[in-house]
Amino acid sequence: MPKFLLTGYADKENAVKAINDVGLYQYVEKPWENQDLKLAIQQGLEKRVLLEMLEKRIEEADRAHRKLLEVQRKVLKILA
Repeated sequence: MPKFLLTGYADKENAVKAINDVGLYQYVEKPWENQDLKLAIQQGLEKRVLLEMLEKRIEEADRAHRKLLEVQRKVLKILA
């Protein structure tokens, strides 16, 4: 789940630290527009879904790569 920090204080140093240390998706200062906040939440959720899809595709590519390496080893063994 994406993490947001909503604050009334404009402490940029701690905002950067929170983003890096805690993995915040977004730092939002007062005053914020509710519509903008809704959009940021929607985008954060969409990003999470896309990252999950990407992780699945990477796992599939890794499995296919391992299978190809195994086939290559077998072919090289036959040819040797």
